[in-house]
Amino acid sequence: MEIDHAVPDLDTIPFRVTFECSTALRTVAEVLHSMLETAELQIIKKHADDDFEGVLVEAIDAKQISLVVAKVRADVEIAEGVTRTSVCLNTNIFNTVVRSALPHYSVDLQTMPGTSSLQVRAFEALSGSCTTRFVLP
Repeated sequence: MEIDHAVPDLDTIPFRVTFECSTALRTVAEVLHSMLETAELQIIKKHADDDFEGVLVEAIDAKQISLVVAKVRADVEIAEGVTRTSVCLNTNIFNTVVRSALPHYSVDLQTMPGTSSLQVRAFEALSGSCTTRFVLP
């Protein structure tokens, strides 16, 4: 039996992040859009050394004047044994999509199998009757 000791490519690890309420994510998306063209969202799963689970953004604007640091708590589902991965987004598109979710809606960010695309799903969690999906390239 051969054991594969290769470290997984963090850009291809599937994940799903669920925000119970879109309000905090909408605020972060708006701030990122106003300051940056692209941003890297770090997806962090809670582990023994850290009690934070959710999305972390640490970025500096193009003129190197402003530093953006944001943490938004969320439920994270990620591959077994992996505690963090990341995804890079166009902030204009991300802001437009996230702002379309009503404030009381829940939002999922999920990788799409076999692609580098990200699916954003906004849904009314209580009734489950309204769902909107967007695919970000």
